[in-house]
Amino acid sequence: MNDLLSVLAFFGSLIPYFLYNASVFVFANHVLGWRPARWKIYGATCIVNYAVFIVLGQIATPLPINWSIVALLFFAEIRLLYRAEWIDCAQLSLISGMLGLTGTIVMRSTCAFIFDIPLSAFSNDIGNAKMLPVSLGFLLAALSTRGVDIARNRRFFATIRAEKRANRFLLLEFLLCYGYLCTNLLLYYDDMNSVVTKLWSLKTALFVSLGAVLAIGFAYHSASTLAQAERRNTLARDIARTELEREQLRELADRDPLTGSCTRGYAERAAADLLARQEHLWLAFVDLDGLKMVNDLFGHAEGDSFIASAASALEGARAHTDDFVARYGGDEFVVVMTGN
Repeated sequence: MNDLLSVLAFFGSLIPYFLYNASVFVFANHVLGWRPARWKIYGATCIVNYAVFIVLGQIATPLPINWSIVALLFFAEIRLLYRAEWIDCAQLSLISGMLGLTGTIVMRSTCAFIFDIPLSAFSNDIGNAKMLPVSLGFLLAALSTRGVDIARNRRFFATIRAEKRANRFLLLEFLLCYGYLCTNLLLYYDDMNSVVTKLWSLKTALFVSLGAVLAIGFAYHSASTLAQAERRNTLARDIARTELEREQLRELADRDPLTGSCTRGYAERAAADLLARQEHLWLAFVDLDGLKMVNDLFGHAEGDSFIASAASALEGARAHTDDFVARYGGDEFVVVMTGN
């Protein structure tokens, strides 16, 4: 009879643990955007992790150490399988460990209430019927992990992962929550059948769950705010660059490349603007003589130099800031002067 109970207890814990283990890697798949589920890998990791779980139960290592090893196993496996950044692997392993540990704490405390026995009355030994709360805890953890693995939360994690500061903050919060949960496991070494101890244990699981949810929400909103600020800064830089390019194009359009004087189009617009302001204008049309002869005798380069020299001389004759010289044609200039 005892052997039958041991076998039932063994498989009764293996199946929930497999569901929990598989849900962890499905969640990692979705968060990291890796590839479709690979159940052979999930089965292999479950065997490895469950074997470690058996060994830890047999040698009766302290529960905080047990669950620290669980988190390290998840970290190593996620890192190995997904080749993800270490900070992403650490977050996923911690949140997976927290879900498993929270489920175990809730079910152990609940069973302790129902059967009116101390928290220390249960066992982690495989094949022991007293490990019922642990099995139920794994089942609850599997359901919780599937509940966390929704599209909105995946979007949250994607946003957080894109912002390093929010990502580091979330990792720190997960470490604190996980450490607090592991510390709570010390209550399981108290043989007193205390209602306060059981309530404290449930309170710890509840507070850590709320803390993790708030940490994810805060990190997401921080990452969103930082991302929006970065987008605004990028947009402002793009607008400034566009305005600068527009000014440069306008400058190129309004300036003759050879002489540096204004173009005909600019001269017409500027003169119209001055007339609209009822300014007194003096116009002088200048036509250079002998340009064709210079081009024929000395070449077009000298002809260009001749034009540029003439423009420079006209520019030097300006008396007011509103005065300007414009190249009106090939060898024609117009000088616009203001004032009485």
